[in-house]
Formats: sequence, C-alpha cells, structure tokens
Amino acid sequence: MGKLSNIDQILENLEQSEILKKLILTVKKYWQDSDDQNSLSLLNIKKEANHVIENNAGLQREDIRVVYKDKIIEKKVETIPQWVKGLEQQYLYFQKLNDFPELKSILVQSGGDESVALMSFIGRSSQWQNIIRIWDKLAEHCRITQQEISSEQLNFLENMLFLYNLTLSNAKAELNSPESDDDYDFRKHTQLAGEGTKIKQVLLPALYSGAGEKIKSALVILG
Repeated sequence: MGKLSNIDQILENLEQSEILKKLILTVKKYWQDSDDQNSLSLLNIKKEANHVIENNAGLQREDIRVVYKDKIIEKKVETIPQWVKGLEQQYLYFQKLNDFPELKSILVQSGGDESVALMSFIGRSSQWQNIIRIWDKLAEHCRITQQEISSEQLNFLENMLFLYNLTLSNAKAELNSPESDDDYDFRKHTQLAGEGTKIKQVLLPALYSGAGEKIKSALVILG
C-alpha cells in the first residue's frame, strides 16, 4: 500500500464549505453517544436537515463578462454550489455501502426513508467513536484474511475522517501508513505475520487523533 491520496477533488474543494459543516453538525447531534433513536428523532433530523438545505440550495450566480465586437456583454450565469456537489459525493458513498453490509450496520440508522438514511450516514460518519468502530471492523477482516483492505474500504475510512475533520478547529485526525521496506517499530506497528525487521506489506494504516495521538497502530506483515 503506497502513500495515501486524497479521495476526490470535490471533497478537497469542499473543505472550506461552511454550509456542509453546518449540515454535519445539525445531523450529528441527533446520534451523538446513542445508537438507539426513536421515530421522533428521525423526524427531527429530517426537518432540521431539510431546513439547512432549503435555505442554502439556491443556485449561485456569477457575473461573466464577454467581449464581442468591441462591446462588453455582461451575463448572469447560475452555478451549482460546491456544498451541493459534496452532498452528491456523500450520496455515492451511501449507495456503495450496500456492498459492505458490515459497515452499513454501523453507519446507517435503520428506519425512515432514504433521505433520513443519508442524513444518518453523514452524521454517523462524522463521529469519532464510529471512525474507531469502522477501523476495528476492518482490522478484524485483516486479521482473519491476512490481506490488506480494499481501496473502497480505505475510501470509506478516509471519507469519515474528512467529515470528522470539518467539525474540528485547527486540528486534523488522519491515517498514517508506513512504506514497504520501512523498519518495523512495535510502538507504531502491529505485526500480524512474517518475520524479520522490515515491513513487507501494510494491511491497514494507523489511526491518529486530531491531537496527534496514535489511537490504532498500523497492521503489517514482515518479511
């Protein structure tokens, strides 16, 4: 596994989106520290999320000046806000969860229609305790199969960190992956198989908190 790359240019552009951050904080509070939610909370989250979207979903207008036959022509052009593109990206991740039922059970609240399920996915994905739960679930898979996680599974984890980091100020939780042939360090890595002092393969990157604390060691095979 090489160095980690950004998930998508859209997510990269979205880091400064205050609207998406507001939406995340809105939906997140309904699932904070609780896995059992009643129908009232589902209705509340749908109402609050729709309120955020409806008040900010208007198309942005940009002034474009075109020179035609020595005359400057001004025209209003409507563009889609970046935060809307971000929600579209989250919907794609939400749909891909059907291929990973073991992750879906953690990230999606049962009950309600698809819009409520999508909001619960965004809210739950931005919670630190769920990031740890997903990392543990992927680690369990690595220990059983002795294989590295797929790129799709890694993308889910990276996306969760992206959403979580939007709720932080001047801090950034992240994954940290050693390189093949790096020296094995028991303080940073967990050996699952193999022998020697060099890393042969990285199965799962290490997880670091926004404070820079190592929460989970990278899972590696030596050789």
